[in-house]
Amino acid sequence: PKDLRVVIVGDSLTRYQYLSLVYFLKFGRWIDPRARPSLMQNNHYGTWVGFYNASKTVLQPFEQCDCYRNGRSRRYERVFENRFFLEPDRNNAVTYIQKFAAKFPFRSHWRAADAHQTHALITNNDIAERDVLVDTLRWSEFIRDFIARLEPPPKIFIFNQGLWNLTGYDIGPAHPEVQREIIDAIAEAGMISVYKTTTKENGAVESGPATMDDYEQQLCDMADYCYDLSWTWMVPQKYYMDEVHFVEPIYSWFNIQLLELLYSISEDIF
Repeated sequence: PKDLRVVIVGDSLTRYQYLSLVYFLKFGRWIDPRARPSLMQNNHYGTWVGFYNASKTVLQPFEQCDCYRNGRSRRYERVFENRFFLEPDRNNAVTYIQKFAAKFPFRSHWRAADAHQTHALITNNDIAERDVLVDTLRWSEFIRDFIARLEPPPKIFIFNQGLWNLTGYDIGPAHPEVQREIIDAIAEAGMISVYKTTTKENGAVESGPATMDDYEQQLCDMADYCYDLSWTWMVPQKYYMDEVHFVEPIYSWFNIQLLELLYSISEDIF
């Protein structure tokens, strides 16, 4: 692929998909399912800072990571992960923004225009000294105030509600008015909207074929494209790391499907 200008927004499942994709873009191959430690399992690295260091090192010099999590803390000011991958030779720019629907705000310590400059990882020692430049719970604000100002400008915005549909309902993507705000903000920024459906949990195969939740069907209908992963109800238990996360090759399958969708949007990317 070349000339990718993609933003991917979601929770930890989307993070692993992003890492699988940019690894492929850098090395021309998918992550080996037998690899240990694996970028697909943060617990292989002992601490979150260790995981961020390891993934950034593997992807050097192409990725910058505005990332921090203090142990098992779920305090919103201690949980943020914004990754910016830029591969100049093939002109690929892929951004991952961690967003748990409306549970935690989007926070950035960098200006959007500076995202691809060289930055040191945040550590336990300097977290208190870092200034937060963007801090908002609202999806439309973070799209307009940050995503729309990235350089190079993104062309495609892929987003997912995830397993957080009851958290902050009135400001999250499950709410009909918020859905329209998100789609409008994406369009105003000159991007194509792609809604990614939420993957199914471990054991879904026992319940039979999955149906799409109403709010996801609404988002698929409103977005320019629907990236439907409802087939994950068929994934056998051995391909799950826990109740919700997968092991490879599942994330590479997600990305093969995604690249096929992107090709259908524009043949110029291949």
